[in-house]
Amino acid sequence: MQWVDLGHFGVKRGEDNKGQTGETENSLRGELLPLVIAPTSPRESSDDPAERSADSTLFFEEGVSRLEEGNVHGAILALERSLQSDPQNTAAWLELGRARNVSGDFRIAVDCLRKALDLEAGLSEAWFELGNAHQGLGDGEASMTAFREALDRDPDMDEAWNNLGNAHSRIGDFEQAIDCYRKAVEVRSDRFEVWFNLGNAYGVVSRMDEAIEAYQRAVELSPENSHVWYNLAYAHACRGELERAIEGYVRAAELNPDDYEAWYNQGHAYADLGRHAESVDAYRKALAKRDDDHEAWNNLGNVLLRLQRRGEAIDCYRRALQIDAGYDPSWNNLGNALEEQGDLRGAVEAYGQAIDITPRRPTYLLNRASVLARTDRVEQAVDDILRALEIAPEIRGLLPGFREFDALLHHPKLKR
Repeated sequence: MQWVDLGHFGVKRGEDNKGQTGETENSLRGELLPLVIAPTSPRESSDDPAERSADSTLFFEEGVSRLEEGNVHGAILALERSLQSDPQNTAAWLELGRARNVSGDFRIAVDCLRKALDLEAGLSEAWFELGNAHQGLGDGEASMTAFREALDRDPDMDEAWNNLGNAHSRIGDFEQAIDCYRKAVEVRSDRFEVWFNLGNAYGVVSRMDEAIEAYQRAVELSPENSHVWYNLAYAHACRGELERAIEGYVRAAELNPDDYEAWYNQGHAYADLGRHAESVDAYRKALAKRDDDHEAWNNLGNVLLRLQRRGEAIDCYRRALQIDAGYDPSWNNLGNALEEQGDLRGAVEAYGQAIDITPRRPTYLLNRASVLARTDRVEQAVDDILRALEIAPEIRGLLPGFREFDALLHHPKLKR
C-alpha cells in the first residue's frame, strides 16, 4: 500500500513593523528509505509445467517476502524469475508492479499492472497500484480514473479513497478531496495519515475548526509526529489562538529540533503576543538551522527594535539586505532603526532605497518626509507627502496626528 501525505499546508511568513506581511508557502515533506540489495541465487529453469509452476510459486513467495523486508531490488529479481516460469501469474505481475512503484520505475509499473489487469480485470489492488503509478508519472487524470476503478470494485478500500483525495488535492479540488478523505475515515478511522490529509484540505479552504478537529485526531493516533503538531499549531494561529499555536510549535520543535519553520513560527507567535524575549530566542534558533532567510533576519530585527536593542536590530536588517538587497521592508525598517538611533541622514538614505524599490507605498514616503521635515528640508518633505496623497488620498486626515508635519500642513502646496 502506498500512502501519500501533503505535508504542511501552510507556513506563516514574514512581517514588518509597518503592518506588511510576506509570503505564505506550502511545503511537502517526506523521506526515502535506503534499499538493501541482496541478489537472488540463480536457478535452473525446467520444461516440466508442474516444475515451472512450482518454481514460479517459489520465486513469487520469495519476492513478496523481500518486498515486505524492504529489499526492493531483490524482490524485483525474484518476481521477474517467477514470471519467467509462469507469465500468466497474475499475482506476480501485481507484486512486480507494486515493487516498481516503490522503486520509482513508474512506467514499468504501469506495464506490469496492465498485464495483471489483462489477466484479471476486476483486481482492485492492481487498479489501486496503477493509480499510484500514474500519480508518480504526474498523470492526475489517469490516476483518478484508476483509483475510481479500484473503488468500484472495492468501496471499502480506504487507501484508494485517501490517494484519490490526494489526487484531487494536487489539482486544487479540495472540496472533492475532503469528500474522499471523509469516506476513507468512515471505512477505517485509525489511519493518522488520512486525518492529517483531511486537516490539510480543510486548512487550505480555511475551514479551520474542522482542520483542528482532524489534526487533533491525527495527534491522538500519532503523538510523536512533528508534522501533525506543526499543522495543528498553524491552524490555531490562523484562528488567532496564539497560545495554543505556541504549544503546538513547541511540541513540533521538541520532536524535530531541526524543524526550521516550527522555530520561525514560534518567533512570529511570540512577537504577536508581545513576548519579545521569547520571540528573539525562537528566531535565533530558527536562524541557527538556516541563516539565509532574509525575512527571519528582518523579523528578528523588528523584535529587537521593540526591545530598544537598536544596534542589534540594525545588524539584523543589514544581514537581511545582504541576502536580498531588493527586500524593501528591511530598508524601511532599517530607516526606522536609524531614525530612532539619531542617524537621520542614514534613515533618509534607507527610506530612499525602500522607495526606489516600491515607489507607490505611501508609508515609505511619509517615513522619509518625517525625517526630511526634522532636518529642515521642507520642500522635499512636502513633495513626498504630495506623492503619498496622490497614491492614497484617504491618508490626508491622518497627517495632523504626526507632530513632524504640523508646520508643513500650512504649506501652500498642501492647501490645494
